[in-house]
Amino acid sequence: MRPRVVVGAVLLMALCHGWGKGNGDEWERLVLDGAAHESAGNYVAAAASFRDAVRIAEQPSAPELRLPLSLNALARAHEELGDFAEAERLFNRAVAILEKIGYTDSLTHAVLLSNLGSLYVEEGQIVKGEALLRQSLAIKARLLPPEDEQIAITCNVLAEALIKEGKHREAEQLLDRARAILEKKPQPTRALAVTLNSFGVIRRNQGRNQEAARLIERAIEILEGETGPDHPILLCALNNLATLYALSRRRDDADKTFQRALLVAQKHAGTNHPMYGAVLANYAAFLRMIGRKAESKTVQAQSNEVLRDSARRNGVGMTVDASALRYK
Repeated sequence: MRPRVVVGAVLLMALCHGWGKGNGDEWERLVLDGAAHESAGNYVAAAASFRDAVRIAEQPSAPELRLPLSLNALARAHEELGDFAEAERLFNRAVAILEKIGYTDSLTHAVLLSNLGSLYVEEGQIVKGEALLRQSLAIKARLLPPEDEQIAITCNVLAEALIKEGKHREAEQLLDRARAILEKKPQPTRALAVTLNSFGVIRRNQGRNQEAARLIERAIEILEGETGPDHPILLCALNNLATLYALSRRRDDADKTFQRALLVAQKHAGTNHPMYGAVLANYAAFLRMIGRKAESKTVQAQSNEVLRDSARRNGVGMTVDASALRYK
């Protein structure tokens, strides 16, 4: 539920026409239904539709590309639900099938590598994710025009991995490349919001908090214009913005923004989602900083429980960026 764009059902929507029966067959209907649910942030319903699409695609008579692409879409839904272990299993199965049927180094292969690499980054397997994202970007650069939005999308997620590794210079270069592509679009897109949010994280890490806040505020504005005020894609940007307000001693704004992020998480993700735990952890750090120590202990205990449960389910941890949440 980070503000990022990783191609899943969107690719399916573009490619499903002309495969097999077409003319609105059941597989296509399920894919389009799942894509609509995914776009609206209803990932439980999206997963149900994509699961049925996988069942149909597993039939011997189905066109061979339908199964890996259906698995990709289902994996994306599980990732958004915080089911990282299942998402990883599905992505790997999709990649293996695609490679087996001879689609290595295709655009579809690049998309799957990008999605799997992005998941690894979210899980904290950053080096592993970075390698896949670099491979994906190289394939897309060979196959697509230099101004294609998919290149910008992969630059964004690779930059995120590099930021986590402290490689800010290369991350900025990738984000500049993405921004140059995306600012040529007629309207601001979700992908541009991702770019601005990542720039904001870099500026915060550089201590340029006012500039960082402006960038993330603009990212949120773009996302709200596309998705509405409480879509789960806003969660990470809201968390980042609340952290910046805290660092800038804007206590009321920080508290209000943290509360908004928690409400969005509760409504769309549920209180057992690792992103909910991550926001709780940063909110606890904020409460501790401003002297509300009893509340901080309660919130931190909630966060620990959520993140421990996620780790038990997935065998991974959720990266919680609370280290920067301190007055300087």
